[in-house]
Amino acid sequence: MAYDDIAYNPANPYPGEVFNRPFGPNVYPGVVIDYKGDDVTPSNVIAVLTGNSSAVKGGNGRVVESTVEDNIFVYFADHGATGIIAIIDDELTAKQLNDALRTMHARKRYHQTVLYIEACESGSMFDGLLRDNINGTTFSFFIFRMHLLHMLILSHSHFIQLPSRTHLCL
Repeated sequence: MAYDDIAYNPANPYPGEVFNRPFGPNVYPGVVIDYKGDDVTPSNVIAVLTGNSSAVKGGNGRVVESTVEDNIFVYFADHGATGIIAIIDDELTAKQLNDALRTMHARKRYHQTVLYIEACESGSMFDGLLRDNINGTTFSFFIFRMHLLHMLILSHSHFIQLPSRTHLCL
């Protein structure tokens, strides 16, 4: 699932090509995207994760068909705020995500799940909610007044409260 707005964006000087480092190879050929553009929605994210093919709209209908023997890795990068992550022009709430993870656990849809979320305040997506063999790793960059604070957050849900009431996973 990807919005897929880079390769053929009018601002891309190399139409149809995507590079992830200077002078690197074109990484776009062969990329298969099951859901892109307007098919990237919070409801499709939930349906795909929980294996609910009848609930997906658009895309190719593919969902996670896993068992208790499988490990699942999810990487998400976009914007966020306390208790939400942005999905194009919509948002997925912490409650929606965690309800989906609980559903997956109840249906024995994984052995372990790891979610990497790269979005502002992404640690708040798991505040007091992680359990059942789910590990959340969040990445976020914050600017506080005159100090640039780069935080690479690599842990399993240890939260601190800052004066701005921002949740960080350290």
